[in-house]
This record gives sequence, structure tokens and C-alpha cells, in this order.
Amino acid sequence: MLAIRLYQKALTRRPFVTQTISAANRTDYNEYRVMKRAIEGALCRDGVLAGAGDAISQVIIERRQRRNYDWIRTLRFAGIMSCLMAPSLYHWFKFLDSFRGSLYPIKRVLIDQVFGAPVFTLSFLTSIKLMEGLPMDGVIVEARQKFWPILATNYKVKLFLLLLLCFFVWPLVQLFNFYAIPLQYRIIFAQTVGIFWNAYLAYVTQSVPSALQQL
Repeated sequence: MLAIRLYQKALTRRPFVTQTISAANRTDYNEYRVMKRAIEGALCRDGVLAGAGDAISQVIIERRQRRNYDWIRTLRFAGIMSCLMAPSLYHWFKFLDSFRGSLYPIKRVLIDQVFGAPVFTLSFLTSIKLMEGLPMDGVIVEARQKFWPILATNYKVKLFLLLLLCFFVWPLVQLFNFYAIPLQYRIIFAQTVGIFWNAYLAYVTQSVPSALQQL
């Protein structure tokens, strides 16, 4: 009640300043709610898509039977993607969206591949091996042997997609994306395609290098 009386008193004395501050606070709160919902949605989507990618890896690539299916591995993979990678990628894509101008798609791809891809790849490799209970020495060996192959494949895939999108698909996708879809939903298409990338990551991170077998 005291807060209400103080607000009414301030509104009577300085109505313009009080209403301006109140409107700013409401705007900040609304922006916070939008960001909160977007991150929560990203957590769910990334977890489901990562789990689907690991399932594709186990069933189709590794050809595991139902009795040999590793549910813990799928949950671990989905958990890392959901709890660690999804919030980071949300803020990363929001940062990339700040680049404007006629060449902004190329700028985003270059910045993403030069800075984002190495950091996210190394973070994922380290996190998943630590959750598997691997000692730090084993994590270092794993990162050394798999970091560059994964990164090289990432660059090749992204280069092919970049050329394909630039010359054929990109104009139509961007026209629909930027005119019809809000910012927080623009990543869904990339995440859906990312199911196959997650399957590759799941397969590569589960192949045990010879150096680790000696630990």
C-alpha cells in the first residue's frame, strides 16, 4: 500500500516523468518475458532435435538393435544441447542478427565460422566427455583427435549450404524469413536441418580413438 501511495503522489507532482519511467519499466519487463519464452522454447527444441539426431546415429548409422540402444547416451546428448548449447546459441544468433547492410548474410556466416564454430565445437566435445566420466587427460586427447575433423566437416557442410543458398534457395528463404517470421523463430529451420548434423556429432563423439583405449 505504501508503494501505491508513493506512486500516486509522484504521479500527481511529476506526471510526465513518472509515466515515462513506468513505461520504460514495462517495456523492459516485456522484453525480458519475450527473451525468457524464446530461451525456454530453444531449450525444448534443441533437446528434442539433439535426441533425434543421436537416435538417427544409433539406429541408422551404427545399426544398433533395440536391446542395445543406449538411452543414457541420448539423454546425455540432448541434455548438453538443451542446457548448454541452446542458451549460448540463442544469444549468439541474436548477436549475429545485429549485423545489417547489403552484405550482412555473408558477414554473419564469416563471423559464425571464424569465431562461433571453433568455440561451440570445443565446448560440446569437452562437455560430453566430462559427462561420460572421462578424466581430464582423456578429454584433452579426445579434443585433440576430434576437434579438427569435426571443424573441417562443419566448414565443408556450411560452404556447400552457403553456395546452395546464395545461388538458389537463399533469396526465397530470406524473403519469407525476414518478412513473415519473428526473430526468435528464425533459427528453427537451421535447427531442423541440424538434426543430421547432430547425428554426425553423436556418431563422431562416440567413436573411441586408439589413444583413449590405452588410458
